[in-house]
Amino acid sequence: MTLWSRFELPPSEGRRLLQRQVAWASAQALAAGGLALAGLEFTNPTLALAIATGVGVVATRPSRIYLLPLVMVFVVAATLLLAGLGFPAAVAAGAAAGVAVGGGDGVARVESLLAGIAGAGVGLFAADGLGLLGGFSVTSSLWAGAVVGICTAQALLPGTLRWSLPTRIPSPGRIQVALAAPYRAAAMRAWQLDQSFDGQAPDRATRAGLSEVAAWVYRLALTLQTLDSDLARIDPISVGARLFALREGGPNEDAFIRERRQGTAGHLERLLEHRASLALERARTESLQDYALAYLEEARAGLSLARVLPGDHTPEALGVVLGKLRTHAAESGARRQTAREIDMR
Repeated sequence: MTLWSRFELPPSEGRRLLQRQVAWASAQALAAGGLALAGLEFTNPTLALAIATGVGVVATRPSRIYLLPLVMVFVVAATLLLAGLGFPAAVAAGAAAGVAVGGGDGVARVESLLAGIAGAGVGLFAADGLGLLGGFSVTSSLWAGAVVGICTAQALLPGTLRWSLPTRIPSPGRIQVALAAPYRAAAMRAWQLDQSFDGQAPDRATRAGLSEVAAWVYRLALTLQTLDSDLARIDPISVGARLFALREGGPNEDAFIRERRQGTAGHLERLLEHRASLALERARTESLQDYALAYLEEARAGLSLARVLPGDHTPEALGVVLGKLRTHAAESGARRQTAREIDMR
């Protein structure tokens, strides 16, 4: 099982998306019914569809109701313009709605545009198949607006999806470049363990979690390398000698020199304290790395035990075969015994 990147819909965003889509469909249905009651849907269906779609778009952002006039102008103008160029009214309205609700980067906006076009086309086809178009009644207009609205509202989906990039430990080549020789062994071991999980992890979430632990081992190796470099810059023997020399100052020093020496000694003492803290952090980081590696090793062993092995199941025909072998052996033994008795006579 290879761990690939993919688009995901977070649960909280999924609930919010559903609420916005229901609001869109409801508002577009009510707008379509109102326009049918006013007679506009029958005299100018393209304009009525544009207005109803614009109302649906605004309903997805109730906190920005003040933008209703701007959205209406944009959706109506874009729909009429595209319809004038020969595009079907539903496709034109879906394109305008997709642009209006598009969010995220440029690719997501293009996807919202395409989703709006496809959704509106599917909605119009579904409404026509259900006999909701051309009914010249408020009820049929309400239902047609709901069907077209819920389909066009799929333009909200591309802006809600999130690109999920699983955390992976780098390749061996990258490890060799980033880490010095003393720090590579743990990272290479973690990479080997991570590779062994392909095909063993029971689900994607478990595989992603194990991969994240392996990547953690690599990051801890980087931290160890950095801490050792920082520790190497502070030589405790040299600093201790400087402190000893400062404390053995001459008796004839004036107050200014004495105060400067005391201040220097204070800085050096704090430098040694910082080095002790760095050494403690290094020890903790190393213990975390050992812990993470042991965790991965245990996980691999646990997954190996959890696999279905050939010896776990006895073939169904084994009992029949053993029975036939026993019968054959018994019959052969009886024939040999009979033959011996005949020869003895």
